[in-house]
Amino acid sequence: MAANEPQSALELWKEKLADYQRQLAIAADPAVKFQLEKQIGECQRRIQQLAVAFIEDETSTSKLPARNQRERQQAKSQSKLGKVVSEAHKYDGQLVLIELRFFDDSGVCKTKQIGIGLDIAFGEVEEVVKYKDGLVFGKFREGHIRFGLKHGKLCLALQNGEMPLNQRELHEDSQGDWQVRTTGIKEAPTWEFEARGQPAVLQGSRIDEKLGIVDWLDTSCVVEATFKANINGNDLEITAQDGAWENNATPQAIATKRRVFFKRVVEPKLKEYLSRVVLQYDSAIIP
Repeated sequence: MAANEPQSALELWKEKLADYQRQLAIAADPAVKFQLEKQIGECQRRIQQLAVAFIEDETSTSKLPARNQRERQQAKSQSKLGKVVSEAHKYDGQLVLIELRFFDDSGVCKTKQIGIGLDIAFGEVEEVVKYKDGLVFGKFREGHIRFGLKHGKLCLALQNGEMPLNQRELHEDSQGDWQVRTTGIKEAPTWEFEARGQPAVLQGSRIDEKLGIVDWLDTSCVVEATFKANINGNDLEITAQDGAWENNATPQAIATKRRVFFKRVVEPKLKEYLSRVVLQYDSAIIP
């Protein structure tokens, strides 16, 4: 596979996305609008998959973003620091996927410090919900609802470690359609991600971000990273629907449908976390 092939495919899907969004802006027919929204969702999913493909297969350098050989070797050596104890991603990581790693800048490990790097990607997911058909007793109809994140928090729980505010490298930051800000105490630093502008949900990825430097207080340091969100309209946004409610339904009826969907369908799946990774660094066994 040519080195620039993934990038070319990514650009192609971005062009398709922009074209569908232009068509949607002038479309009037509800059926046409819904089909365009589904095509936009497919483009966004493909863009996410291409952007984070290398996360799923770290051994394939053809999937890595364009960077020089020295940077690739550095990333490869950093991945050997520590180990992933466990990881889990709801919706197979299509809604949000986090990957963390330890890194060592200029021998900081020798001074009882170690860095934490982040890859993160956002997308949308679709649920199929069955509703009772009010016209035919005992019959059900299907409704399709697609949604994404407009706000969420990446929370670190540090065991035998601390990350003071002045050692965090991802502070107040706005890049593209994202806004990031850091909060939390040194034992539990937190980063809030929020969509700004249009689209109203978090989309795309950021790779090789440096979260900051951890002071480890013992020979072993454990980092539990969890991405969380409130399962309601404050943090989630429905971007398209078909059959879940009529287009001429009242705002009150639509608001009720949204609340019920989040409460009964989404909350049982996402209440504890959306994406979770546990890392461990042990200086006694890792050079």
